[in-house]
Amino acid sequence: MSLSDSHHHYRKPISRRRCDPCGVLCFLLTYGIVSYSDYAFIYWVSWNPTPSFLSLVNGAIYQILIVLLVCSHLRASFSDPGVVLRPQHNLDFSHEALLSDRESFTSEFSRSSSSNDIRWSVCNKCETYRPPQAHHCSVCQRCIRKMDHHCPWINNCVGELNQRYFLQFLLYVAILSFYTIISILFEVSTNRIVNQTKSLHTLILLIESLLFGIFVIAVMADQMSTIFNGLTPIDKLRSVSNKSGSPSKPKKARLREVCGTNSMLLWLIPCRDNSDKRHRQLVV
Repeated sequence: MSLSDSHHHYRKPISRRRCDPCGVLCFLLTYGIVSYSDYAFIYWVSWNPTPSFLSLVNGAIYQILIVLLVCSHLRASFSDPGVVLRPQHNLDFSHEALLSDRESFTSEFSRSSSSNDIRWSVCNKCETYRPPQAHHCSVCQRCIRKMDHHCPWINNCVGELNQRYFLQFLLYVAILSFYTIISILFEVSTNRIVNQTKSLHTLILLIESLLFGIFVIAVMADQMSTIFNGLTPIDKLRSVSNKSGSPSKPKKARLREVCGTNSMLLWLIPCRDNSDKRHRQLVV
C-alpha cells in the first residue's frame, strides 16, 4: 500500500454519481433562487425607477458577488471531495489476511506520517481500507476522506478536497444576503419604493436574504468549529477523541490545511491551490 499518483491496479474515481432526487432538486433550486435574486435586485431594487451611476456601480458589485458564488458552488459540486479509491480485486476479510495487510501497510505508511497512531479501518461496503476520519457516504456509496457531511445543496459530499470551495460558497451567500439587506434598507430610507410591484419583489428578496443569511452563518460557524477542533461531525457523534490523533495545531494552521498554503487573499478565489499535495490520489 502506498501514497502515489499512480492508479495501477486500482480503479479511477467514478465520475458519475448516484442520482439523488433530493440533491438534484436542491441543486436546481439553488440556481433558481440565485437567478430570481439577481433579477429582483438589479431590475426592481437597484435600477427602478431609473438607473443612476450609483445604481450601476451597485449592480456591478452584485454581479461580481454572483459570479464568485456560482463559481465556488460549481467547484464544490463537481470537485472530488476526497474519494478513497476502490481496489479492482475483492479484499480478503479473513482475520489472518487483515492482520497481515494492516501490519504491512502501517510499516510503510508510518514512514510518511508524523502520527504514531494510524487508525485505519476497513469499509465492508466499499471493500477497501480507509484512512483516519474517512467515512462511508450512504448517498454517494463511497468512502470520503475527512467527510464532513453530504450536502444536497451542492449535490455532493463535503470532504477533504472540496471543503474549501464549500466554505467559499457559504461566505459569498452570506455576503450577498447582507449586501442585499443593506441595499434594501437604503432604498426604504430614501423612499424609492415607488409602486406595489417593486414593494412585492423587495419584500420577497428581503425575506429570502434574511433566511439564507442566517442559515449560512450557522453552517459556517459549525464548519469553523469542526476545522479548529480537528474532528469531523461523525467523529463528534461517535465521541472520538483527538488526543491520540494529529497533534494540537494553531487554528490558522488548521485553516490552512483546508484553504491551502498560498496567500490568505487567494482563499477568497474559487481556484485550486497547485501547491496542495492532498490532491494526489490515495491508493490503498
